[in-house]
Amino acid sequence: MSSALRGRRRQYEARKILQERKLAAEKLRDSQVQLLQLNETLESRIEERTRALAQANDRLMTEVIERERVQQAMVQFQKMEAMGRLTGGIAHDFNNLLNVIQGSMDLILLLSKDDIARRKAEVARRACERGGKLTGQLLAYSRNQRLDLRSTDVLALFEGVRELMKSSLGSTIELDFALEDGLEYIMADKNQIEMALLNLAINAHDAMPGGGKLKVSARKATPPEGLLPHGTYGLISVTDNGHGIAPNILSKVFEPFFTTKGVGKGTGLGLSQVYGMAQQSGGTARVLSEIGVGTTIEIWLRLAEDFSDSDKQGPLPVLRMVAAGTRILVVEDDASVRHSMVESLEALGYEVSQASDGEAGLRELRREKPDLMITDYLMPGMTGAQLVDIANQEFPGLPMIIATGYADMEAIDQVIEGNAILRKPFQLVDLASSVDQALRRNRDHPPA
Repeated sequence: MSSALRGRRRQYEARKILQERKLAAEKLRDSQVQLLQLNETLESRIEERTRALAQANDRLMTEVIERERVQQAMVQFQKMEAMGRLTGGIAHDFNNLLNVIQGSMDLILLLSKDDIARRKAEVARRACERGGKLTGQLLAYSRNQRLDLRSTDVLALFEGVRELMKSSLGSTIELDFALEDGLEYIMADKNQIEMALLNLAINAHDAMPGGGKLKVSARKATPPEGLLPHGTYGLISVTDNGHGIAPNILSKVFEPFFTTKGVGKGTGLGLSQVYGMAQQSGGTARVLSEIGVGTTIEIWLRLAEDFSDSDKQGPLPVLRMVAAGTRILVVEDDASVRHSMVESLEALGYEVSQASDGEAGLRELRREKPDLMITDYLMPGMTGAQLVDIANQEFPGLPMIIATGYADMEAIDQVIEGNAILRKPFQLVDLASSVDQALRRNRDHPPA
């Protein structure tokens, strides 16, 4: 092969090698670019995935916290409901005992001529009244006491309790009332809301042993999420600048019998009465407190829509003797209560028959129809409401009264008018008035 040919061949091979190197270099550059792009994409994907995982973790932690909060709220709700049932049952039994004592004291005051015996009976009767207020607080907590809900003037309410609070708090407590424009009427039982405010004032006084400031305010407000159904409510706040309540006992303050006061200095029923009254009125109560700063108790109540029935008061009951001839049937499973009621009615001049339970009462009704029947509500076997329902069907127009210290008020409403309910413990004058009113209604509006 000639030298020229060999030279051209070497040149060709050299160009080919250069081209291959050039292609290899281009492929290398492309691979490097792709690798860089892949790295950049990988980093962004890792960042995106990390953000997604962090967001999912945040959501999970929020759900866990919310679930724990709901579980704690449910446990607290169940505990409060169980306490309500327990206190309601205690109130029922205690009311029966008070009723026997009160009935006996009233009979002594009615029949006895001995001044010493009468004075002792009056002391015992007043003690029964105090016991009745305690059971009223228990029943308010357990939401088994009927409240006389009506439109209540907030300004008149404040004016009514102002002097009572001043006398209870003493000169070391500065008392201030504030009512914002716009709030005029709330739906409340006036007696119960007054008792609630006085209880809160006394608690505030105990929280400020060296003196302090107490502010009672009222305004329209929207409750925090989850506290009440959405809407506008009347908010009454009682705020003190006392020592405050420790966080670990805040959840217990509305429980009956719970108190931080010493032995003999409190029943532990004040705040439970406030809570039960607010709940039964269609609202609620809550406590806000900070150690060393003070405590605020909030009472949330529905606004009144109708002002026509506000502050109406009926005539005071009058005790009067009656002529013999009117026969009353008393149905009561507690023998002591039944005997006390029978003796009281006989002392008033009525002829009385009795039965120890609903079935026996029904048999007595069918044997001889009375002019009036008085029945207890909570009895074994057949409740008073069930007995009244059957009696309404078999003896239409028969006047009836349900005497109760603890009851399913909805069940009673279905069979009897609200003003035909006699609340235990009752005084002799209450018994006489209820019987007289029931007989008068029947005479004035006889059945068709």
